[in-house]
Parts: sequence; structure tokens; C-alpha cells
Amino acid sequence: MSSRTSLLSSSLAALLALSACANQPADDEVMLSETEATATVEPVKAVRNAPYVDGQLIVRFKDGLGRDQMVGLVSRNGDTVLRYSIGSTGAMLIEISSGTSVMDAVHLYTELPQVEYAEPNYVRDETGGEDR
Repeated sequence: MSSRTSLLSSSLAALLALSACANQPADDEVMLSETEATATVEPVKAVRNAPYVDGQLIVRFKDGLGRDQMVGLVSRNGDTVLRYSIGSTGAMLIEISSGTSVMDAVHLYTELPQVEYAEPNYVRDETGGEDR
């Protein structure tokens, strides 16, 4: 075999070995299932100790729902839409019914399959510092 053929054979063998390894996770790499890889990331749940407006909730419904459907889900819970769109987020500002805590409402909306996320209406620090 000529040196050129030998070089081509070695190169081809190396490329095949590399392509076979490309689909294998490294020792410190985690392989995700198809469901995990395509799941959307939810905002951090209300775990921080920050002040929020009592009786209000911010809810982002999943794409594809019409305004009437979203309002229907809010009304079904006895709540009221205060604002249909908050900035460019597409989230709604909702006034929750009396007798329901904000955290209970967050849990209730988060459990709905039509909801992308729900969180308290946190108070923004207007002094130039970070949000609280």
C-alpha cells in the first residue's frame, strides 16, 4: 500500500472513530431525554423573600390561547384581569379573589396546563437598586 493510501485510510479511520464518539456523552456531560431537552424553562418560583403587591399575580399563558380563553380561565377562578399585557412579556396582571393568598394563587395557576408561569407581582425598587 502506498503512503498516500495509508494516510487516507488512517484519516478515514480517525474520522469514523471521532464521529462515533460525537454521539456519546463525555464523563461529566448529562444526557437529557427528548422531553427534558425540549421543556421550557420556568421562571424561578417565588422562593425569594421579596415584597409583592398583596392580591395581585402575574400570569403568562402559553402561546396559542386566545384572549377569551385566558380571561375565561381567570374568571373561572373568581379572579379579574387588571392588565392584559405587561410590556413585551405577554403576561397578564391579575387581581385574585379575596380569601385566596398570593402564594396559593401562584400554585393554583402554575398547576394549569395552559399557564407558562405565575408569580407574585413583586415590588420594584425605583431607587436604582436591584429589584427586591
